Amino acid sequence: MKAAQDLIRQSLRDDRVDKLGPSEAVSVPSTATVAEAIEIRRGGKTGCLLVAGADGRLIGTFTERDALCQVAFAELDPAGILVSEVMAPDPETIELNHLLAHVIHLMVVNDLSYLPLVDEKGHPAGMVDSRDLVDYIASLVMK
Repeated sequence: MKAAQDLIRQSLRDDRVDKLGPSEAVSVPSTATVAEAIEIRRGGKTGCLLVAGADGRLIGTFTERDALCQVAFAELDPAGILVSEVMAPDPETIELNHLLAHVIHLMVVNDLSYLPLVDEKGHPAGMVDSRDLVDYIASLVMK
């Protein structure tokens, strides 16, 4: 048990985001309607879309929870509202070189299930979700 704990601690201190094998970015432009965003999300295997501004930089996230709480529960017409009106703006982000300890810290402190991965220009590059971390830690222990 102690050996597994030590291995996990060392991994969190030394390993970087690229070890998780982040999923590809599934993004929509800020001008997309919620209906369009939901259709794109159906095609992907993620509960979180990345919203890009006119310059391609990440400006927000749109999750299944946003669709339910901000659109469905408010009885808004998904075809008549832009995703930029109901997204979570200015999300926390990570880059491939960030340590796993930093990822966990951001997720815990900010109560996040998803963390967008951006490139050096701030463009959506991928996504890390809490399952990625759990799977990675489990793989360390199962070796």
